[in-house]
Amino acid sequence: MNIGFDGRRLSEHSGINTYTRNLIQAMLLLPEPIKFTLFSYRRRKRIESLADMFDHHPAIVPLGRFPNNLLLGHLGKPLIESFTPFIWRREAAKVDLVHCTDPGFFPDTAPNIVTNLHDLFPLYDDAWMLQGSQKEFIKNISSVIRNSRLIITPTEFVRRDLITRLAVPEKKIIVTLYAADAIFQPQAVWWKKLERFGLKEGEKFFLSVGRIDPRKNVAGMLEAYTSLPVEVKREVKFILIAGGGAADHAKLQTLLDKTPEPNLLHFSGVSNDDLVNLYNAATGLLFASFAEGFGLPALEAMQSGCAVITSNTSSLPEIVGDAALLVDPHSASEIRSAMLRIATEDDLRQSMRRKGLEQAKKFSWRNTAIQTLQGYRDSL
Repeated sequence: MNIGFDGRRLSEHSGINTYTRNLIQAMLLLPEPIKFTLFSYRRRKRIESLADMFDHHPAIVPLGRFPNNLLLGHLGKPLIESFTPFIWRREAAKVDLVHCTDPGFFPDTAPNIVTNLHDLFPLYDDAWMLQGSQKEFIKNISSVIRNSRLIITPTEFVRRDLITRLAVPEKKIIVTLYAADAIFQPQAVWWKKLERFGLKEGEKFFLSVGRIDPRKNVAGMLEAYTSLPVEVKREVKFILIAGGGAADHAKLQTLLDKTPEPNLLHFSGVSNDDLVNLYNAATGLLFASFAEGFGLPALEAMQSGCAVITSNTSSLPEIVGDAALLVDPHSASEIRSAMLRIATEDDLRQSMRRKGLEQAKKFSWRNTAIQTLQGYRDSL
């Protein structure tokens, strides 16, 4: 079996690229002989970096098939990119399937595509959804549904969304639960490394992880924290890990300026090594998003042995089971109550920790790989 992937952006740091790399790595460990063809730009360094990414595994075949889209400068970029559909049609004929993990770069001229749809949030009319993205998304997703042999979703929630909102046939969709990186596990806390986050050894703190996005409900979580009793806020800090572009950071800073809490701290650009240390040290993770297609931070926290507070909406109950405190993300008072319980009830916190570790065992990249492989077989 020969599976093609778009390797042009695979080295970039994003959730989708992390998923793609982890999936390929897990599938390399399966007994099934699979060849992975990674289509990339015609640059030797790009080809070498893809080979290095997978330790030059013989089943990984990076190929330079796309010209540099800036070959003729910015003015010539549209001309260069106009060749992309023809290249995909030609190269797709040389593999059994093309697996498109990022529907934003859907190769609709390839006739043998398996596609991941991570969520349908651009179709939502909720106030937290950024406006202006619906038209392009609808155009793109129509092509995805029409031209994909199989659609892979990360949760049953997204599968149901596809069926109810877009009338996608059930037989065309499979669910392959994602997983967290193996680095996220219980470990001794290195408090010395946490000093740069304003933490002293043994200090309590709530942790919130995500990008700067209205859907993440940062304002609601900050409102809940600020409404905690003064003596609790004095003892329990709030560490917000949230990244984004310059404009995103400016908006967040405006929000933080309106929330003058000395124990509220914001950081971005945090490594996985620091993040697993934070999860292990945290009193609890606060992840009260309005909606998630999967909700990876909740799984990372559970797998690290951290108590979790999360939303009772979208995919999140599916991910955490009974191993977290569920709250209405629209209710700052519910979020506040859950934070107060986790901060003050040691027995509850330890119970959540144990349940979270058990719940996290249901997720693994091996299972994701096995389910994906079956999807490939059914698509041929």
